[in-house]
Amino acid sequence: MKKPSRHTHLVWFASIVAGVLLAATSLTLVLSYTQLGTYTPASFSLCQGIDARLASARQILDPKLVLIGGSGVRRGVNAAMVAEALQVPVLNFGMQAGLGPAIILYEAKKILRPGDTALLLFEFNSFTYDQPTTIAIDYLYGCRPDYFSGLGLAEEMTILFNIDPLRVLKSVTFKPPKNRCPNCTGDEDAAPAHGPIGVGDLPLEDEPLSRDRAARMALYQPISVSVNRQGAGPRAIAEFMMWARANHVTVIASWPNTIDFPAYEGSAGFKEIADFYASLEAPMIGEPEIALMPLRYFYDTQYHLNAEGIAIRSRRLAEALREHMASLPRTDRAANTRVP
Repeated sequence: MKKPSRHTHLVWFASIVAGVLLAATSLTLVLSYTQLGTYTPASFSLCQGIDARLASARQILDPKLVLIGGSGVRRGVNAAMVAEALQVPVLNFGMQAGLGPAIILYEAKKILRPGDTALLLFEFNSFTYDQPTTIAIDYLYGCRPDYFSGLGLAEEMTILFNIDPLRVLKSVTFKPPKNRCPNCTGDEDAAPAHGPIGVGDLPLEDEPLSRDRAARMALYQPISVSVNRQGAGPRAIAEFMMWARANHVTVIASWPNTIDFPAYEGSAGFKEIADFYASLEAPMIGEPEIALMPLRYFYDTQYHLNAEGIAIRSRRLAEALREHMASLPRTDRAANTRVP
């Protein structure tokens, strides 16, 4: 009996490898699809907090100013302080920067109405954001399968093949609690109102800064600031601008709060951001200095401020918005009587 040739062995081996890869791919796809609509502890808490702020927006009956960005907005600006200073209603819609601009703006569209103003305060990493993070994938699986179903095939495949195997274990073992999540604010329980109300804020309370956290904060270095206009983050912002124009929503932008370093003086990256927004015809509010703060005003990351820092940052932002309003031509000012 003739022995199989070396070529035959190679064909068999290649067929076995291909079969294993096909089986593994099929298993990954099936496993990924079964994860849609399931929570992990992290996605449940994040989704609860965002849904609470979506509900909070319904309290505001007048045209409003919506502060949009990541957790640097959530724990960096106080909507109530800005509302009081400007005498307009303000919503804090800071989410989680790891979600990326596309998801954050997708959620923001749900609460923006004709006559509203969106103030974009994205963290610096949003301008180079290009691939979905573990946080974004976890959030989409647990909270927004409808967003996933609206993606193109290539984007769907990217998410399906990047599921964290640990997520499966976490989702299987997690039982959503019946009580409210700690990330919720309680704003959604208040009655709708007219006038300069601020909603969506975290309580202005500070835990004592531990020695370990203080040591970690001292290790932060200047961020490399740049804009990748072909990246997913900037493209999502550009697409949002088109949506806003079509829906009569005014869009303005400003700087994210971060630690002040001498290296930032005259930063080319800051000019890139300003030029990017200028290309989209979104007015840039204030200079970078209004958001650069000494280390002592930060809480636990280079974007999160403590209570004193939030108060200072909110006053600076409100003043920059007042100056912007005063600089508008009278016809534009009349069209923006309620919201800067």
